[in-house]
Amino acid sequence: MTKPLSERIVEFYESVSTSNPDVLGKIDALYDEHVRFESPIEVRDGRQAFKDSWAHAFQAYDRFAFEDIVQVGQGDDLFALFYTMDLQMKGAPPTPTPTATVFWGKNGKVVKQIDYWDTVGSLAQVNPILDRAYRLAVAWLLAGGPPYDADPPPPIDAEGIYHPTSEEALRALVAETHAAHKQLRFAGSGHSVWEAIVPSHYRTGQDERRLALLDGYRRVLGFKPVGDGSGDVLVEVEAGISVGASPRLVEADPISVVARDDPKTPNITRYRTWEQSLCLALQNKGLALPDLGGISHQTAAGFISTGSAGGTCKWSVSDAVVGLRVVDGKGEVHPLSEDGDDPDWFRAAGLGMGLCGAISTVTFRCCPTFNITGVETTSTTSGAPDVDFYGPGDAKRPSLAKFLLETDYTRLMWWPQRDFDRLVVWKASRIAPTPDFEPKPYEELGKLEQIGASLLYTVLGNLDNPQAILDHASRTFAHPDRDVIDQASASIQAALKDMPPELETTLTDALQDAGEPLHELLGTTPDDLVSQGAGDAIAELIGTLLVKLVQGVLGLPALQRACKLLAKLAPYVIDRILSPFVPLNPDGSPTVKTFQDYWYRGLPMDNGMDDLLMPVFFTEIWIPFSEEGGEVEKTIATLRKVFEADGTPEGAFKATGAFAFELYATKGGTKFFLNPAWGERPVFRVDVFWFGYNAGDPVTDFYPQFWTALDEAGIEYRLHWGKFLPNPDQLAPADLTARFPEWKRFTEVRGRVDPDGVFLSDYWKQHLGL
Repeated sequence: MTKPLSERIVEFYESVSTSNPDVLGKIDALYDEHVRFESPIEVRDGRQAFKDSWAHAFQAYDRFAFEDIVQVGQGDDLFALFYTMDLQMKGAPPTPTPTATVFWGKNGKVVKQIDYWDTVGSLAQVNPILDRAYRLAVAWLLAGGPPYDADPPPPIDAEGIYHPTSEEALRALVAETHAAHKQLRFAGSGHSVWEAIVPSHYRTGQDERRLALLDGYRRVLGFKPVGDGSGDVLVEVEAGISVGASPRLVEADPISVVARDDPKTPNITRYRTWEQSLCLALQNKGLALPDLGGISHQTAAGFISTGSAGGTCKWSVSDAVVGLRVVDGKGEVHPLSEDGDDPDWFRAAGLGMGLCGAISTVTFRCCPTFNITGVETTSTTSGAPDVDFYGPGDAKRPSLAKFLLETDYTRLMWWPQRDFDRLVVWKASRIAPTPDFEPKPYEELGKLEQIGASLLYTVLGNLDNPQAILDHASRTFAHPDRDVIDQASASIQAALKDMPPELETTLTDALQDAGEPLHELLGTTPDDLVSQGAGDAIAELIGTLLVKLVQGVLGLPALQRACKLLAKLAPYVIDRILSPFVPLNPDGSPTVKTFQDYWYRGLPMDNGMDDLLMPVFFTEIWIPFSEEGGEVEKTIATLRKVFEADGTPEGAFKATGAFAFELYATKGGTKFFLNPAWGERPVFRVDVFWFGYNAGDPVTDFYPQFWTALDEAGIEYRLHWGKFLPNPDQLAPADLTARFPEWKRFTEVRGRVDPDGVFLSDYWKQHLGL
């Protein structure tokens, strides 16, 4: 059945962008030959003239797209669309323009279309001063007075989220919130722990708590050369600008055990292309940030507010932050800098989790652009060719501490599971840009591997809750690519074959403990499975389980029996299960990938991971170190002891889980009071991963063993503010904040700039003891 014209027009508008001008070929099927088109700047009669107008727009703009489309009416006769027309003329900042379009249809095609938008007002948005002057002029000419008696309220959507699109609107929202004795929190992309972002009890009827999303406040405001011969340029941006490209997810994806399963949790992800990002705006000017995190989906303010950083001891994004405009708790705007009138406020607000004012704009000192070239090796941990991971280093391989200090950019993924212990080392160096540079992008895991890994980790993380496995499989893999699933199953089955003979007894006992035969799952009996041998039996069990999960034909009773089996077997076969995802060459030698790319695409090496297939929660531990101090070696030894547990396969599997541990290093600094890398020494970072669909709560069920072990070993560490922290009953607020030497100065600023606690949520009250 042919879709209604209204639905086909919406699909057309959603597909339009400067990166896809081929969509214009769809116009013939949607518009009548004699269509009439009217807008504030033109009137066109006939389809060819209409198409010529579109083609001209694609040539005139660097950026041309339609976002946040809302349809009113449906069918083939009369309907309307409300949307934001996102334009960017060559060499100018983006100008998001609210637009309405009315369509008249006949015989399944549009015969008349009228666009309504404010041409001059859109152009005025290029400059905040010009924008305000335009509003004043129009208001006096047409209404005989100022544009508003009081500052305008920002937009608010159906989920109760405010959307300020200017500094005036942002300031007005804070001032009105303060006057109403309410609480306000600001969100960027939702890349931190959900409860650390949003106010407590948001959307549960307690409207004194408000949430604002900066998705409409994302322009580049200006470029100002430093003029010292370095080539550096000061770049001011609005707080909500996306650092890099960002996906719009089909459902909410909060980093939270509770909010993930709450249907009231709003989806605050937004589709942002590279063309809308800070990174590409800089690249187009021949500029760069000195560093980026492993993912660049964050907004500029969100990235700096939690102390996020990439894997380098040589450069720091925090060092590049030279100016802020901040709205205090009463709604007044203040320019801040390290050498300004209130340097302590700058040092508190720049990395203050939003507790010392709402960041309106950020000014970065950006360096000349660069490219990167690198290599990734996968090997046994002890046999890593790049680093002597467990040892002191030698002429061929440096110690881990020395490797972290000397490498431009690096990230290590450590898989410490029993009988597995593999290491993936990603490292890159800066190289000068050249006109003939040809990128060779890095790919971490393809869609095939991500689908297989997501299924597998969902199973392993919910062996005590089979219903959760079925729920996840039906939600995420409703219409999978059959070839992909078959390949994923086959690769896992191949890796699981040829199990050690001693597993025969374990398999036999597990099958007997499982109870009823597994006819529904495998069409075979436990005796038949045992007769195949352990390797073939386990391979068939897991491979068939994954395929039938995706097909949606697996009943709960059979899955319950399979989970009972796997719970017994997983500690013994986890090395074989992980092998397809962390592969070595057939002879056991390291596998090698090479890559080269532009800085903004190459440094965020995890951007290609699907947030819904592979949700990752973690606590991030920052440990000050030096090459001669031994802190890195002591940390690895302490973790190794945790992983070995009681010496049994079951104990080791409980300690390591089935996921990796991420290792980074970051440059130290004393610019911001609550920097987890505070001090002159760099920090060694240990990210303890937890698959987001696992049953349980990692804060109580998994992370404590690592926090406790490091404390007992006398290893000094701090925690990343945007990741999971211990609950207050696990680590008293005074003990958490005592790790930060300038905590008192931070609280003095906080009390001064937000005395009524407009920005202070219950989460931060409890964790920081404020």
